Amino acid sequence: MVKAANQPRWQKEQKEKKQKRNFLVIRLWLFVICLLLLGGITFKVFQLVRRSLWNGRDRINFVLKGQKVVLASFEPSQESLSLILIPGQTLLEVCHGYGKYKVEAIPKLEEIEEKEGLLAESLQENFGIPVGGWMGEMSNVKCQMSNVKEKILCEMENQIFQKKMTNFSRWDLLRLWWEIKKVKAGNTEVLDLGKLNVLTQSKLPDGTTVFEIDSSRLDPLIQKYFSDLTLKQEGFSIEVLNGTTHLGLAEKGARILSNLGGEVVWVGNSEASSEKCVVGSGKNKKETYTVRKIIKIWNCNWQEKKEEGKAEITVILGEDYWQKLNQK
Repeated sequence: MVKAANQPRWQKEQKEKKQKRNFLVIRLWLFVICLLLLGGITFKVFQLVRRSLWNGRDRINFVLKGQKVVLASFEPSQESLSLILIPGQTLLEVCHGYGKYKVEAIPKLEEIEEKEGLLAESLQENFGIPVGGWMGEMSNVKCQMSNVKEKILCEMENQIFQKKMTNFSRWDLLRLWWEIKKVKAGNTEVLDLGKLNVLTQSKLPDGTTVFEIDSSRLDPLIQKYFSDLTLKQEGFSIEVLNGTTHLGLAEKGARILSNLGGEVVWVGNSEASSEKCVVGSGKNKKETYTVRKIIKIWNCNWQEKKEEGKAEITVILGEDYWQKLNQK
């Protein structure tokens, strides 16, 4: 038998070099793929956080809209949850000049007019508290439960894993779900407006029974369960001014800030007109929680206030606020 000749040394070295090059190319491609995957995940997380409505530290008010309308408020520092059940026959003055509607009819109006946040905006003005978030009730049998807190958690799970009907990002929903789930029964307050002395009963021309909110009775309730502890603790004096020719804007703004726990010391008219909300304060208060909160509520611009005047913080409500209330 004739044995095959041994492979020359130079051929072996060339083959080994080729194998090393191939191995390096494979490693390089794997590194690039991993880098792209990591970059994609990082970008996705960044997008989720950027679209977030809630910073995880401050009180957040939101509405669950469906067969029952629930106005919810979560306070992280005290791990407390306040829930207001609003009877469907309650009349609300709807923002953007739509007039009065029963609260149960407003979600349908949102669909027709393609204004998803209409109920949240209207609750903010009628209840005198900022309402930053909203969730639609999904048609899911498993969430048809009597415990309101558990129902909200169930709806949040649906929004996270299925089609979203909310302005919350999934990052918001995940954090809220986790934090609300930890709230103990003793720190959960459920208030049924239909059983409290805050609604007045009347009848429409067609004989339908409806309820209207008595703000003088509702506001003490809101101040007790929905006040903002951080804003209250900072305790800055605030004046609210109307920067338009339309009556009543300053009073509406003052009510919201008072219900939050703000120290409103003056309500009046601004000498200069304003197209947009402006918050004035000293530079040392620009980054305070109170100023940032007010800016967020009305999407205000900040300007330096040279003299303190009647209050440490001045809020001038502009034409844009009137348009939100009255123009479609």
